Amino acid sequence: MSKIIKTSFAKPDDPIYKEGFKTFTPNKHNKKKVELKLPIELVTSLRDKGAGAVALAKTTDGGAVPVLWSSPNLRWQDASDLLTVDDVTNAFPLIDPLLEEEIEKAKQDNEDN
Repeated sequence: MSKIIKTSFAKPDDPIYKEGFKTFTPNKHNKKKVELKLPIELVTSLRDKGAGAVALAKTTDGGAVPVLWSSPNLRWQDASDLLTVDDVTNAFPLIDPLLEEEIEKAKQDNEDN
């Protein structure tokens, strides 16, 4: 029976090796908390993802994150832990007139207050 020896292929010039990471999993480590710019400013048009509306919204640091429309709360919620920017940009345009009307009405109610 032969002995199996695990060989490491890490190279000293590899950025992951330099940082001392054992594994590399994007968006799982050192994720900073993103704050949405208030009032919510959408960067994209409304998109349909599953049974709800999604879009990209501006953040306080000048970036954009995916947001999901919450019908019970009548507001946009940060969905960066559920969706990626690619998910939003590749989603089909929203074609639900009732949902579009609900979002527009909530937006106007927020502007009035």
